[in-house]
Amino acid sequence: MKTLLLALVCTVLLSACGKAPVAPSSDAAPADGRPVLIEFGSTKCKACQEMKPVIDGLRDELSGLIDVIMVDVALEPEQAEQHGIELIPTQIFKGADGRELFRHTGFFSREAILAKWQELGISVAAAP
Repeated sequence: MKTLLLALVCTVLLSACGKAPVAPSSDAAPADGRPVLIEFGSTKCKACQEMKPVIDGLRDELSGLIDVIMVDVALEPEQAEQHGIELIPTQIFKGADGRELFRHTGFFSREAILAKWQELGISVAAAP
């Protein structure tokens, strides 16, 4: 119930940006040729606040292996619109070719994120 309430609050915050969700953009390959994890959230969203230390830690852990990017939908609503974000937090996993491999909405633990990369065939063996 708590997760559902947080998702509802986050949806209201995203809607307040004044942008209607659209289909995800065509995926372009990342400039550096590495896989990418994009976290879409907001500083006003409780679940997003809980994701911040996870994402910050992964950015350090996976440096050189996977690019980890945080997008604040309140500050960059065009990015949320471009990626078809309807709820926050949302994590998008993209391959080195820029193709979206997986999308998750809600809190996602460090362990679950690392396991998902492994499941997707992306080695995160250098991560402790």
